[in-house]
Amino acid sequence: MEFNKAVFTNAGGQAIGQVGVMLEVTERNELIRKLDKATRTDPLTGMSNRREFNLTIQEALNEQKSSEQKLSLMTLDIDFFKQINDRFGHGGGDRTLQLIASWLQSQLHETDHAFRVGGEEFYILMRGKNIKSALGMAESLCKHMATTPFMINHKSIYITFSAGVIELTPNLPLDDALEMVDKALYEAKSNGRNCVCHVFQ
Repeated sequence: MEFNKAVFTNAGGQAIGQVGVMLEVTERNELIRKLDKATRTDPLTGMSNRREFNLTIQEALNEQKSSEQKLSLMTLDIDFFKQINDRFGHGGGDRTLQLIASWLQSQLHETDHAFRVGGEEFYILMRGKNIKSALGMAESLCKHMATTPFMINHKSIYITFSAGVIELTPNLPLDDALEMVDKALYEAKSNGRNCVCHVFQ
């Protein structure tokens, strides 16, 4: 409930009464929550978007300063995605992204958080994982996806991704970390795709 009141006065400025209004604001607050969630969610896949990533990673980095928990980030990009669009059209490409997003979510641990941050690019923030654990997870995901059939327009296809992995530390600026992990991703692409490279620190 929300209560508003106002005092009214006579011509001499003396208070002679007040009026109040009570409003039931549950519906309004629910709408505000839905709008806020919409700004943090990718409408195609239902995953968290880049805005949510920016908020979440800052929160995780702040927590890391006090708890010293390990924190790693993986950036992954679907290989040859243009070929999927060319073969199945943009509708098929959209469906592919939805299936990939659902598959990724099903593979993550409770402490992991996935985000769609670009056309066919995703981030996975991994709490409690050092670079060794994060690299192992990335390589497992990469291998598993390559052997998982995805059904697009009644046709079974296989999809691969390339990835970069970095362990985040309090003394490494976030912008530098993102640039470094992007370079690791490009290295994976240059190495023939369908593989993972990690950042040496």
